[in-house]
Amino acid sequence: MEDDANNGSSKWHHAKLTEQQYQQSRSELATVMSGQVKEQFQKVHPIEQELPVLSMKDFEAIRHKVSNSDLPDDANKALMSYLMELAEVDNRIIYLISDLTGSGAVQSKEFRVRFPDRYFDLGIREQTMIAVAGGLADSGKRPVALSYDAFVGLMAEQYRILTLDKLPVILWGICSGASSAQGDRTHQSNAQPSIYAYEAGNYFEPGRPEETFDVLVGAMTSNKPSYIRTSRLSVQQTPLISPTLHSDGAYILKETSGTPDIILVTLGSVFQNALNLTPKLEEQGIQYRIIHINQLNESKLQEHLKPLLIEGVPILTIHDAQKRILGNIVSGIITSKPATKHDLYSAGNTDYGPLNGEGDSNFTMRAIGIDPESLFQQVVWIISDSFNP
Repeated sequence: MEDDANNGSSKWHHAKLTEQQYQQSRSELATVMSGQVKEQFQKVHPIEQELPVLSMKDFEAIRHKVSNSDLPDDANKALMSYLMELAEVDNRIIYLISDLTGSGAVQSKEFRVRFPDRYFDLGIREQTMIAVAGGLADSGKRPVALSYDAFVGLMAEQYRILTLDKLPVILWGICSGASSAQGDRTHQSNAQPSIYAYEAGNYFEPGRPEETFDVLVGAMTSNKPSYIRTSRLSVQQTPLISPTLHSDGAYILKETSGTPDIILVTLGSVFQNALNLTPKLEEQGIQYRIIHINQLNESKLQEHLKPLLIEGVPILTIHDAQKRILGNIVSGIITSKPATKHDLYSAGNTDYGPLNGEGDSNFTMRAIGIDPESLFQQVVWIISDSFNP
């Protein structure tokens, strides 16, 4: 089974077992249960975490090794490109995956070729994988554990324990949100990511490929566990209108010159839906400001998001998950001292089940009302409701 997983051709996962395979698995299980398998374990004592090993100057040098022209156009693969460059200079990075060696969503096979001694496919054992990652972090390593976002909920209890022990594991959930519609129904994200609720850990969700590096650095230099949620939606590189760093967690993507009639706050890769909405807003003479955030860190957003809000201007949050997640975070920022007054609306999913899009991400976005046309209708209604009560 392990050999199949490491070769990226797991017959155990993708096909019905033959009689021979069934008998082999029974034999393996019986051997383990009878205690005939003897493993040599080295006792590892917890050590003080050395954070960060690299200076910010080192990180910037690594960023420039992956030029924007070579950067993949989705956050899944962009983050992997940066992870491999970091692994070249930081041998604490250990890569763990759950039967995803052969997945085309990320370049796991390339990581295995470059760092064979730091690559482990644990098969369909997500809970075991995150527990192993905790042990590695406790011994001074910086494990990155990869899974489909749809399966992250399976590891929620283990992740909670990591937050209690402040073990700096990076749990990376790929193919999240609307982009999960491109997979089979069993691999489609739930509308409510299980991990975001653990305030003792970090929650990152980069949308632009260029900002995946800042998110990765944020997780690597933290002394607590981090969840990074990425999409496989293709995203065009977007020039920033200001030099604000992605690592600030909140920055203006685009705005008109006048006082905005509405502020759009986006999380994750669906920021491009807001950008695609702008021509129609401008055609109708609607002034706007689009703010993109890449993490749900209330203290950081208090510092960097709140100054970008304009009192009295209505806000529409946009996320391809349970819409109250981002809505509640922004609501907390608004009401924090000093409190400001805004009409707050949220676009996103209202269901708790899989984001089933029949293989079509655009279908999913239309179904939950975050496609440009649906967003335009909501903006018009919000403006009418806010200024013409």
